[in-house]
Amino acid sequence: DKHKGKEWKLLSQLYADVMIIEGLNFHSRFQYEFVSNYDLDYREKDYMNSIQQTNYLEEAYSLAAFPKFENYLTFDKIFGRHNLSLLGGINYERGKKGNNLSAKGTNYGGQSIPIKKVTTGGDSPSISGAGVWEDANMSYFGRLNYALMDRYLLTVNFRADASVKF
Repeated sequence: DKHKGKEWKLLSQLYADVMIIEGLNFHSRFQYEFVSNYDLDYREKDYMNSIQQTNYLEEAYSLAAFPKFENYLTFDKIFGRHNLSLLGGINYERGKKGNNLSAKGTNYGGQSIPIKKVTTGGDSPSISGAGVWEDANMSYFGRLNYALMDRYLLTVNFRADASVKF
């Protein structure tokens, strides 16, 4: 059995941090990932074995894109003996969007497969898998930190997640 595979990936990121007023900051980030895959699996006829194996050739292609957005605000302020810190934001991933296609052919003539394409000879090639998928997730999050005299601390966290899966 032989296998060849190639994967191309592009990952990019753009972000900005902005101070709106003293103590209040905004952070925004955008990421984008693009992935392309190609796989080729094949088995040549094996005459050395007592059991003859059928040769086959299978090709598979897939493409996917993964955009992601993240935005949040932070607020930090000291009021005498009181220290207050707030964070609130949103995270959105609309990714895992792509498609794939795989095809398989068997019984190629001869012992080797010189031209490694499913459509060249053998029994009728067939689509052995295909699909299109999309997924999305969204999260809201927040945190409050309150300190009194740098001695007593109260922390409250919040997170809510949404997905197309549930």
